Amino acid sequence: MGFIKEQADQIWEVIGLGRALCRAGNGEDKSKKSSQPIDLLGDIIITKTGLMLGRSYAIMERFDDASATYAKLVQMVPDNPQFLSDYADMLAMINNGSLLGKPAEMITRALAIDPNFPKALALAGTLEFEQDKFDQAVAYWERLLSAIPADSRLHKSVSDSIVQAKSLAMRSKGESAPVQLAQNSNVGTDATAGS
Repeated sequence: MGFIKEQADQIWEVIGLGRALCRAGNGEDKSKKSSQPIDLLGDIIITKTGLMLGRSYAIMERFDDASATYAKLVQMVPDNPQFLSDYADMLAMINNGSLLGKPAEMITRALAIDPNFPKALALAGTLEFEQDKFDQAVAYWERLLSAIPADSRLHKSVSDSIVQAKSLAMRSKGESAPVQLAQNSNVGTDATAGS
């Protein structure tokens, strides 16, 4: 456990360097000249190392640590739909899979920044499905389908989920239709996951 903490601390040091570079690039640090390449480098450092740390915790099923990592990243870079979506996902993992509450807020913020961000669309559809709002779930997932490769496993899984949601919507309206269960309710961080 000590090794992992040491590695995480080193990653946060690198992220701190990225933040310093961003401040210098934005002219916040008056002792340094404003520079677009420095700003870009800072963004890259924060994004890549932060995602690496958050994903590593998630893979190790340390969802509390992953959630804390994404919380810090969202605080540093509040307009990043990837961070917001991943944070919502990790919050749900520590909330028995539920996207209600704070995860929903993160999803809404992510979609306000990028209305077609694949993971945010997937989570928004799942949130609506969780609340038995099947027509709204279908609407989000159909938007997601247009953003992912048609030959990917994710496309098939989302298509199956749409069929299930449509069937449940018809059933809740008193109509009969065969129910097809989704093959996979998990949506990866990347739209091309599983392709």
